[in-house]
Amino acid sequence: MSPRKLRLFLVLALPAAGVLASADPPSLSSMDNPRQVMVLDQGWRFHFGAATEPQRPGFDDSSWERVEVPHTWNAEDGTSKDFRRGSGWYRLRFRAPAAAGRRSYLRFDGVSTVATVWLNGHELGQHWSATSAFCLDATAVLKPGAENLLVVLADTTPRDDVPPLAGDFTIFGGIYRRVSLITASPLSVDLLDRAGPGVYLTTPEVTDERGAVRARVRVSNAGAAARRAAVVLTVLDAAGAVAGTARADHVAAPGVTEVVLDLAVAKPRRWNGRIDPYLYQAAVEISADGALCDRVRQPLGFRTFRIDPRQGFLLNGQPYDLHGVNLHQDREGDGWAVSPAEREEDFRLIMELGCTFVRFAHYQHDPQAYDLCDRLGLVAWAEHGLVNTLSPSPEFAGRCAAQLTELIRQNYNHPSIIVWGIGNEVQAHRYPFGPDLLRRLSRVVKEEDATRPSTLATCYNEVPGAYDNDVIAHNQYHGWYHDTFADFPKWLEAQQARAPDRCQGMSEFGAGAGPNTHATAPRALDHSEEWQALFHEAYWRVLRDRPAVWCKAIWQMFDIASSGRDEGERAGINDKGLVTRDRRIRKDAFYWYRANWTAEPLVYITSRRFTPRRTATTDVKIYSNCAEAELILNGRSLGAKPVDDHVARWTGVELAPGANTLEARGRTPAATVSDRCVWTLQANP
Repeated sequence: MSPRKLRLFLVLALPAAGVLASADPPSLSSMDNPRQVMVLDQGWRFHFGAATEPQRPGFDDSSWERVEVPHTWNAEDGTSKDFRRGSGWYRLRFRAPAAAGRRSYLRFDGVSTVATVWLNGHELGQHWSATSAFCLDATAVLKPGAENLLVVLADTTPRDDVPPLAGDFTIFGGIYRRVSLITASPLSVDLLDRAGPGVYLTTPEVTDERGAVRARVRVSNAGAAARRAAVVLTVLDAAGAVAGTARADHVAAPGVTEVVLDLAVAKPRRWNGRIDPYLYQAAVEISADGALCDRVRQPLGFRTFRIDPRQGFLLNGQPYDLHGVNLHQDREGDGWAVSPAEREEDFRLIMELGCTFVRFAHYQHDPQAYDLCDRLGLVAWAEHGLVNTLSPSPEFAGRCAAQLTELIRQNYNHPSIIVWGIGNEVQAHRYPFGPDLLRRLSRVVKEEDATRPSTLATCYNEVPGAYDNDVIAHNQYHGWYHDTFADFPKWLEAQQARAPDRCQGMSEFGAGAGPNTHATAPRALDHSEEWQALFHEAYWRVLRDRPAVWCKAIWQMFDIASSGRDEGERAGINDKGLVTRDRRIRKDAFYWYRANWTAEPLVYITSRRFTPRRTATTDVKIYSNCAEAELILNGRSLGAKPVDDHVARWTGVELAPGANTLEARGRTPAATVSDRCVWTLQANP
């Protein structure tokens, strides 16, 4: 299937809010799951700054602020150059469920940047990452059936031993993702494998007749003696019917042991991107002495993929055009403390745009984001938080490797993920140890996951160590920071000619725009909607017919906080998004891509916010995927024009003083669509 035909095929109804809501996996039996999860989101107390031993149970926190998790203390100041960095203290009193003879764990999905955790006055551990999850064994100090005190220090003090050190985005502080208390049997699937699921799935053979499944299960026995256990793998289809099962009788020695189970599913239905994002569920149960001890469910998708230097990305043996956006976890008024409902709104907008691909920049994202990609059919690039700058600190390289390992293990089973990104614009050539660090991270990917390639987003040509990755992608901004639009295809062709056997993608390209900034003669760096639209018109016309470019990711879906910037309409904002940071305004360039990437009839008048106007004579440009469009000004038709390459233009349009109503109508054999806006011509320009 050609990329052009694929774009026409990918017409999906925009999901309603409920469609994106997470659903419980199908049940295997009426038996309650022996693993219990208590979400700790209410009742927290927060204080920013120094405090005298607030981890002590007797500490008085009555004057501290009441907050709920997710929370960040930078929600309002994250766009300021002097946004608050330092110690954020959190205290929570909660009553734990009765858990006699069971193990208890505290799981944190995201605490920025360095977390230290105490329970009932005892330090449980530390974690050095702003974005990956971690899980701590709390059994020894938890008080089952009684009140407990949880204290967390989230420290964002600048330091040189935890990546990312710097980047074109604000690193928000706080407990900004979910916190859970998990109770489990002493005989269970391992919860402490870098906070991974403890069940790791591969599909070593996928054909129309047979889908092989291999599950690697880490069995944890916290007891002092070995136990006989039955480990059962069950694959369920989307309707909850059993599609296959396998069992292994296992002697679980104290500690963690590994069991491998294999089964085959007949005539598997493929996970096929947005065409058919079909998901199975893999459930692993551990039983002993006739009782169910633990159950873990994970997503499972049957798909094959390949990245080819000439054909680009192939999904299930067919060319599949990966066009989409870069995504940050940032939002106006929330910073990084984004709610599940807000995250679903983001993905509805991504689907509306017609994307087939998401690059999760520049760090590990919330687990829900990868779940949404699985269920919506969005192919994903998952990335580790090594950005730009390196450090000679002895701990830095090890923490890079640790964060990358956490990213892979925690997200191993998502069929949507097809590459592991080891970093972004890494300035490895400026450090004597830089190339070796890149090579080390490439090896981490190979050691952790032989089924997916490693990649790197780079803006530096021929950096030593960068091209040890399986595939590569480029961040380029010809016509914005340097050169002209015409230089971009020349640069791209030179890259491909220099290394014709290298798989090369476009991981970033974009231009800034403010919705209230406009120009009749737009130019680079003016932050007008008009220049951003021209930039994307030029770039997509180059990229759309180049299937060898294995990914094409716009920088970026939404405007984000970037405390170091001072440009455009607002300081502290990277405004290259197709949608504003508050999600209220889709900029003109959004509709350029929607016209190209979807077949749902569309007509859109560009420069609609360019009002009031001072010149009566103007041009009108519309984006559309209809064959022709008609323009009507103040009730009078200015005629229909053919839509050429998704654009129709009327020149020399004369506006009347005062308010002018413009209406565009696009027609298809099945429907007529319209768009309307009002431009005001100043009476005395």
